[in-house]
Amino acid sequence: MFQAQTQSDTFVSMMSADIDRGKRNLGVTTIYLMRHIGMNAFQTALLPHHNSKQIKELNNISIENLKQSSLDITQEIQRVFSISETVISENNQKIHFAGDILDVFMNLRKWNEEIVWGKRTITYFVFDPLNRSFAPSKFCAYVAIPTTAALSELSLLNSCRSEMSINLYAKLDGTDSRFDGRRARLHLTQNLAMTQHEISEVPQIFRLFENWLFQHSDSINVHPKGIKILMPPEPFTKKFVSC
Repeated sequence: MFQAQTQSDTFVSMMSADIDRGKRNLGVTTIYLMRHIGMNAFQTALLPHHNSKQIKELNNISIENLKQSSLDITQEIQRVFSISETVISENNQKIHFAGDILDVFMNLRKWNEEIVWGKRTITYFVFDPLNRSFAPSKFCAYVAIPTTAALSELSLLNSCRSEMSINLYAKLDGTDSRFDGRRARLHLTQNLAMTQHEISEVPQIFRLFENWLFQHSDSINVHPKGIKILMPPEPFTKKFVSC
């Protein structure tokens, strides 16, 4: 802990649903700063399919009962590797799966800011309850982390950013099989506990989607078979539900 991190070292922080959303977001921004000073650092979810109440119960049971529980420790370890291993290296950037829901939302907002990519047919969309906006799930599932060599040429603000960009997405999409929509969707649902919904299951959100789509009809074609909405887990939906 008190020695410099070597190039082969990786720091991973894991946070459960029992951690307040603000503290989780603060943790992610701390990871950004750690990367700025050259550390290979990540944050991801701990037991993402357990809600806050379930985590509290686990915190209060005995070690023996915890050992006998059905926790899938292998899946937790696999999540660490899935977000810390580089998927693709491209132009001084390392493409990784998004480690935290905040990374997903930052990508979503970046897509809505840039949104210049011609017109594409999309089936799966991530929904951000706070801003009530959407973006293609594949775009949201990957982050682009500057390499150590690139950090010296970037400002503090830019070196801390790891969102996917429209230009990078367009370059990778369809040209590199590792940049895959199905893998992206499975990562969001399995590793970050996002839930997939048919539009009939979430009529209120679908109405928001129709309004959003009207504003972005020049960039999005809805797949003829319809769309699927990916929703974030607790506590990221509380604000929307209470509205």
